[in-house]
Amino acid sequence: MKNRIIILCTVYLLMFTAYSFSQEYRNSGFSKPMNLAFNLAGSFGEPRPDHFHSGIDIKTNGVEGEPVFAVYDGYISRIRVSPYGYGRAIYITHPNGFTTVYGHLSTFYGAIEKYIDAQHYALKKSELDLTLNANVFPLKQNDTIAFSGNTGGSDAPHLHFEVRNTKTEHALNPLDFYPKNFYIDTIPPRINKVKFYQFSKDYFYSSFIKPYYNLSAKESWSFEHIDINDYYAFSLEGYDKQDSSENKNGIKKIEVYQNKNLVFKYDLTEIDFDKTRMCNAFVDYDEMINDNGYFYNCYQLKNNSLAIYQPGSNGFFSNKETDSINVYDIYCYDYNDNKTKITLEIPKGTSIVDWEIRNQKKILFLLTKDSKQINPIVFLYQDLKLYFLKIHFMMMFI
Repeated sequence: MKNRIIILCTVYLLMFTAYSFSQEYRNSGFSKPMNLAFNLAGSFGEPRPDHFHSGIDIKTNGVEGEPVFAVYDGYISRIRVSPYGYGRAIYITHPNGFTTVYGHLSTFYGAIEKYIDAQHYALKKSELDLTLNANVFPLKQNDTIAFSGNTGGSDAPHLHFEVRNTKTEHALNPLDFYPKNFYIDTIPPRINKVKFYQFSKDYFYSSFIKPYYNLSAKESWSFEHIDINDYYAFSLEGYDKQDSSENKNGIKKIEVYQNKNLVFKYDLTEIDFDKTRMCNAFVDYDEMINDNGYFYNCYQLKNNSLAIYQPGSNGFFSNKETDSINVYDIYCYDYNDNKTKITLEIPKGTSIVDWEIRNQKKILFLLTKDSKQINPIVFLYQDLKLYFLKIHFMMMFI
């Protein structure tokens, strides 16, 4: 009981802290970066291969050349020009503790464009990454700094807009800095599939799964014929849509209740660039790289240290610890707190088989005679069993 009280107090403290920061951000005085509505082609925190999306992508109605403005007083602290990433981009440091980023620009404005042209010639480089002092390009709120475009790693004209904490360099949700009515969204997230993972006590293998279960329009599903073994977890494939956009954006928050008790939660409000690659553990990596959609993991792997999760539960469940049936109520939220609820009923399995022997995929490393160690080529987010195959070579002379 004492442990439960501590966990509940922690949860309420986190909720209050997030609300307080959100209110503080809205009082920052930012204006809009363009004279366009926040119709988004990409939302904050949505998963991408190897990283989270660290800003919002504001649509420009399919055209380039929309004026882009400084959202607050400050100075241009960095300018980048690259055929990749953000393309032509401007970073503005503000006196209120935030830095804003404007990416995929077509051209810079006036004196800024002339300065960049001169730097290209002086440095004899097509790619630039310049750090500037505060006295080079001081700015006032609503000064024009550039025009929107489609440069860098962009597939269509839009403005990539970020807000960062200048001290920590963590990315924050830009929508938190504006009135709620700036972002119109009344459509709840859509969940299409649920995917189950089953595994033994000590090792979790995301490759060992039950088939997908396609979800219909109803809210509750009972899975009476699922052979759940010792332990299990699940993920959800889905997306969110905005009223004025057909783009499939990310799901901001998911909560999982097991028999009415909160047992898993993530909430994407801040991104640490040092850990953004852990996005590969936030979603089902195999499904993502095979272009099967984003399956949002309702569990936290051992070495996934993202700060977006509620402490106290990792989303792994023991089939041996339930009496008869577990009822999971899952709530998926978008930024405007529109929510979709689904209910999964999972019965206790009737038989436990030697699952590891039946299903385990061996991971083989071929070692030479002089091999001393294995240098991992990927970061391991979970424990793995490694099987070593010793091969003897015999040379025959004829």
